[in-house]
Amino acid sequence: MTQFCCQSSSACYFAAGGLGILVGDGQLPHYGLEKIVETYYAAQLLPVLALSLDYQFIDNPAYNRDRGPVSVISMRVHLQSYRFSP
Repeated sequence: MTQFCCQSSSACYFAAGGLGILVGDGQLPHYGLEKIVETYYAAQLLPVLALSLDYQFIDNPAYNRDRGPVSVISMRVHLQSYRFSP
């Protein structure tokens, strides 16, 4: 589990309505630590095909206790092409 924490100057900036690249929706009335748990599984299905599944649980996303918790599920497919030489 990973915890991210804004410093007090950042928390004050976001609480005052500041916006960042990934954080800030114009208000941060209830600041909280962002906690993330992630797990994944990768399988090589064929010599040319791999599949990965990922799950993330995010508590207090964007350091805001009024948001979330959020579950994020993703999948990645990797197809490898081979060049055969004569």
